[in-house]
Amino acid sequence: MGLLEGVFYAFMALGLNMVFGVVRMVNIAHGDLIVLGGYLALVMFSSAHLSALAAFAVAFPLFFALGVGVYYLLVPKLEVSSDPEMFSFIAFFGLSMIIGSAATLAFGHNPTSLPFSALISGTFYVLGYGVPKAFAVMAALSAVMLGVTYYYLQMINAGDADSQHTMDRAVASLAHRHR
Repeated sequence: MGLLEGVFYAFMALGLNMVFGVVRMVNIAHGDLIVLGGYLALVMFSSAHLSALAAFAVAFPLFFALGVGVYYLLVPKLEVSSDPEMFSFIAFFGLSMIIGSAATLAFGHNPTSLPFSALISGTFYVLGYGVPKAFAVMAALSAVMLGVTYYYLQMINAGDADSQHTMDRAVASLAHRHR
């Protein structure tokens, strides 16, 4: 079970790592946005009676767009500050605190989740331990996305703009302005 959860968390951490590697800023609120998307899916599942996949299909693009909006709202201003890495840490930490506090006020402090049966029902056994099939499916999807990202990063040529972003902040800012 821990291995399956680890693959899922590795996929979530990949987004944080990619942002830090490209723009050299730590977005502490990255995980909070993922959790808010999960809460939206839970509300749509339980209150609007959408299927889990339909709720995901609505929540994912909304929170992807929100993440992009937060990026374009904060990052250009932070890039020109005197210490972008430190100020980004402070700004995104503050945003994380706001999101976390608002989520606690709205949903309480007890953890909740979609029932496993909402995704895929059933359990299989490995060495005598029951593993929900939903965990295995999420771990498999996360592993596929990790593989796709790894393949993409391996295929980038040294002269590509994406590769240049990771090499030099000045090149990244020039490439960002000319897009």
